[in-house]
Amino acid sequence: MSFSTKYTITNKLLASIKEITKVSCDLNNKKFSHITYSEILSKTKNSGAKAFSLSVEEEKNYVKALDKFSKKNVDFNLNTILSIHSLVMNNLAPKNQVGKFRNAQAKNSVKNLVKFVNDIKRDTDPLIVAGLFYKNFAQIGPFVHATDRVNVIATRILLMDMKVNVFNLFSLEKIGQVKTKDNSKWLEYFTSFVLEEMLRIKKELEKITYKPEQELNKDQEKILKYLKKNQVITDSDYSQITERKKATRVLDFNKLIEKNLIERCGQGRQTHYILK
Repeated sequence: MSFSTKYTITNKLLASIKEITKVSCDLNNKKFSHITYSEILSKTKNSGAKAFSLSVEEEKNYVKALDKFSKKNVDFNLNTILSIHSLVMNNLAPKNQVGKFRNAQAKNSVKNLVKFVNDIKRDTDPLIVAGLFYKNFAQIGPFVHATDRVNVIATRILLMDMKVNVFNLFSLEKIGQVKTKDNSKWLEYFTSFVLEEMLRIKKELEKITYKPEQELNKDQEKILKYLKKNQVITDSDYSQITERKKATRVLDFNKLIEKNLIERCGQGRQTHYILK
C-alpha cells in the first residue's frame, strides 16, 4: 500500500505549530506542585484510555503500555511498534495475532512508512511528521486488533524521538478517525487538536501556585497513594513500600501533616494516619 505525503503549510497549520511550541516550552519549564502535576497527568492518561471504550482488561493493558513507553529513549522503529501491540493485546487475542501484522503487505507498508518518517524528520517539523505518520498508519490498518491504540502510542514515541517531550501533555486518544484524504486539512486538524489538549492541561496546571515547600518526594507520594486505596496507613505499612529508615519515615509523615494532607490518629502502637 502506498501512502500520501504531499501537503501545504497553510497559515492555520503554521500558527498552531508556533503556539504548540510556545505552550510546550511553558509547561516543561514551569514549576508546579509535584503531587498535583502528577495527579493531573494521571487523570489525563486515564481519561484518554476511557476514550476508546475499552473493556477492563483492554484498559489495564493500555495503561501499562502508556506507562512503559512514556519513558525517554525509546527507539522509534518496527520492533517498537510490534512491542506496543504485544503489550496492548497481551492475553486478549490468539497468539498468532499478538505482536504480529495482519499480513505481509501490512508489514511492508508500515516498514516503508517508518523509513519515510525517519528520512524526513531531520528537516521537517516534528508535528507534521507525527501527523503524517498517524494518518497513514490509520489508513494502513496493520493489525487485526488495536490499530488505534498502537497508533496513539507510536505517534507519541515518534514525537519524543524528535525531542518533543509532550507525551503526557495531551490526550491523543480522543482525536477520532481520519475523515479526510487531504493531508493539509488533516495536519490543520491534528495540530489544532494537540494545541487544544495542551491548553486544557495548561489551564488545569496554572490553577496551582507553586511553593518549594509544597514539593513532595516519591516516597511521600507513596503514602498518599496508599491512603487513597486503603484509607489507613501505619508506620509498619509504610516500611513495606519504602526503603527509608524509621527516623526518615517519621519526617515523611510529619511533612504531610504540616501540609494538611493527612492527620495522625491514636498513640503508641495504635498510631495510624488517615487522609485529611
